[in-house]
Amino acid sequence: MSVTMQPYIGSGILYLGKKGSGLSDRGNVSQLELSTTEDKKTQQNFRGGGGNYDATSQITDVTVNITFNDFTPENLELTLRGTITDVAAGTVTSEEHTVYTDAMTPLDYIPDFTDAANTVTVTIDPAGTATPAVQGTDYDLTDQGIKPISGGGISDGDTIGVDYTKLASTIVEALMTSAQEYEGYFEGRNDAQNGKAMGLRLNRIKFGAPQNVSLIGADYGSLQVQADVLYDSVAVAAGKTPYFEMSML
Repeated sequence: MSVTMQPYIGSGILYLGKKGSGLSDRGNVSQLELSTTEDKKTQQNFRGGGGNYDATSQITDVTVNITFNDFTPENLELTLRGTITDVAAGTVTSEEHTVYTDAMTPLDYIPDFTDAANTVTVTIDPAGTATPAVQGTDYDLTDQGIKPISGGGISDGDTIGVDYTKLASTIVEALMTSAQEYEGYFEGRNDAQNGKAMGLRLNRIKFGAPQNVSLIGADYGSLQVQADVLYDSVAVAAGKTPYFEMSML
């Protein structure tokens, strides 16, 4: 009897989407790993000689571990159970903040300070005396905020109004939803078999919290998450699995 050799080294594209809303490419994914947990029961052999007389087992959990290498808004939304808001570029007028000397106050949006001398205006007590503040004397600009200078015209607890230009950006508000149901498809290839196609369909999955979200480091960051692979009643049909299926050449 001949043996078909089928070694495997996998690569490919992982598509995910909220259940019933379509699938989108999730970028560079360095881990896609299915795991199972088994509940095993045994009956000891009392007829002599040791060992077990019988055994039975049942799969209690199926999970999929995924490592995203792209910090896209969509991947952060998924891992942080967040919501996404797109911000258009434009002009912000009289954005008010309570500030303190030598302390940085972040602006509400990511600013464009490339021409700060002509696009940034800071006003002390905008609803009252409306005194103009001077950059370099009353305040300094950081990459994304304002830092009042000790000895300048801004005192601790003052309210300032800021006019500036904002860049187009995306805001991810974390922990805004409960765990959402997703579905997925891995459009894979077996690089050990000349790129033969293989596929993995995940009918219904629900993600847990990320293991970590590293925002400072010397190496490339990643988002590591685990999802439960759940029973999908919609996928139930004769000869079809309600959990996940694999296809290969």
